[in-house]
Amino acid sequence: MRQFTFLICSERSGSNFITSLMNGHSQISGPPPTHLFRLFGTNRGNYDDLTVDWNWKILIDDVVLNFDCKLGYWQTILTAEELKQQAQKRSVADLLRVIYEKEAGYDGASHVFVKENHTYSFVPFLFANFPGCRFIFMVRDPRDVASSWVRTDSIPGGVEKAVEIWVKDQTASLSLYHQLRDSECIQFIRYEDLVKDAPRVLMQLTDFLGLSYEDGMLEYYEQRRTDINAHLIDAWSNLRKPILSHNTGKYHDILSMPEIRYVELSCYDLMSNFGYSCDLISPCSAINNRHAQLEELRPELTAGSYHIQSDQEREIRGKRLAAIQQVLTRRI
Repeated sequence: MRQFTFLICSERSGSNFITSLMNGHSQISGPPPTHLFRLFGTNRGNYDDLTVDWNWKILIDDVVLNFDCKLGYWQTILTAEELKQQAQKRSVADLLRVIYEKEAGYDGASHVFVKENHTYSFVPFLFANFPGCRFIFMVRDPRDVASSWVRTDSIPGGVEKAVEIWVKDQTASLSLYHQLRDSECIQFIRYEDLVKDAPRVLMQLTDFLGLSYEDGMLEYYEQRRTDINAHLIDAWSNLRKPILSHNTGKYHDILSMPEIRYVELSCYDLMSNFGYSCDLISPCSAINNRHAQLEELRPELTAGSYHIQSDQEREIRGKRLAAIQQVLTRRI
């Protein structure tokens, strides 16, 4: 049985970047996200009693459909019959284990690295079904997250949505980190430290996983899987480049002063926890009349837009959303 490690990270925070780096290790299989853990782990109740053949069949069919609608490229080709035969017991977890271990088999890897969004929301499911699993918690400066968010056409909502998601994710993730840190099953890193000194941080991470560091991890962009995915999804285009060691502080050129102030006001407490200093906000201004200040700044925020240029990506995302909706509305 392979070792599973799960990433805890917000969108536009370098999650695909670190997944590609980890995938560069000869013993780590880090495929692009399927989000099957979150989708089926948090919606297990929609399938009721899996000892009933019909329920089990519907679950397998939904898993295969959503796997086929994933955004990124995998080597694995999946069939419902294969899942049915290889799952040792009738459970969501066994289906997911079969899928990820099959891909790890193609990679010849002993470890599986899983990128998910909102991982904190299904940690009990992971602990119950993946004994010995580990977590890597990575955070990025919310000002750069907001900058990346407004420049990414496939993510709607702009600065305000970016801040809302970042605060929600970090609040829950930080709480989880403090609960688990003494158990030595979780490791915390910052995106900024990773891009500035990748070998040092990767040595820290591989040591945490009981592996030796490999220089090949830095050549992630030369891997076939990474190259295919970088050309497939516009938001992943940077993955075809070597490490962008200066890819920090971009918000100075992208966000307006009111937007920077809005992010710092909204995220001040959490930024302090993670060692990020504010440019425009003092402790006093962060405490006094924060709500009124945010309301005053809100009209000056970049709203962002939703536009996918590639017809191929638009089709992939459309099918994926339809498949997800089928699971969310499933009632047996």
